[in-house]
Formats: sequence, structure tokens, C-alpha cells
Amino acid sequence: MNIDSIRDGVVIDHITAGRGMRLYELLHLDDLDCSVAIIKNVTSKKMA
Repeated sequence: MNIDSIRDGVVIDHITAGRGMRLYELLHLDDLDCSVAIIKNVTSKKMA
């Protein structure tokens, strides 16, 4: 997976397992007219 740099956005990292969708609901991310991604266990070449 290749993720481009984020120009205007937020990264929330280290979410407790099983809480991603609850956070999605609490932040009303389904109401946004933009791309939203929830990913897990992603490796990073920058932060290895």
C-alpha cells in the first residue's frame, strides 16, 4: 500500500484494538465528503 503525503488532514495512531469503527462513528467520519481510511498493522519504510 502506498499512502501519499497528507496535505490537509489528521492521523490518529495507536488506537486500542477493536475501537477503530467506534472512533469512526464518534467523529462522524461518514458525514465527510473526502477520503477516509482505517488501516491496521501497516509497516513504514520511514519509521520502520
